[in-house]
Amino acid sequence: MLLRIISPLLGLVSLVNAQSCSTTTTPALNDLCPTGHTLISTGCCPNANVVASTTASSTTCVDKLNPKTGVSDCPGMKSYCTNSAYKTLMTEQCPYTCKICTGSTCADVLNSKGANECPGMYGYCFNSAYAALMKSQCPKTCGYCS
Repeated sequence: MLLRIISPLLGLVSLVNAQSCSTTTTPALNDLCPTGHTLISTGCCPNANVVASTTASSTTCVDKLNPKTGVSDCPGMKSYCTNSAYKTLMTEQCPYTCKICTGSTCADVLNSKGANECPGMYGYCFNSAYAALMKSQCPKTCGYCS
């Protein structure tokens, strides 16, 4: 029963390397945004204005996006990472969230124009309000690569 619920959410997704907002963002509070907004590197963006880049990246360890919403469902599905019934699905769809990346590739996520904005945002790496976001978007710059 649960597989039927989770599968449609993760079934049709596209690889995303970065997200930007077509309008001005508002600040996030403890990595949380209001309902109807998505947390991106610059703050909270209204869901309808999130722009996802699908350009190639040097990293293969990224979660995939739900094409209907343009947002990854993976953070909300993190509890399934350790459920043996969903291991294959979560490995394919949510490798970063589940911390099951293969290989040694570690790279920062590029913006929609293919540029790395992480070095300029290094000051946020260890700010508790932005640490999770920086770990997912800028692991190399922030020193999270093992």
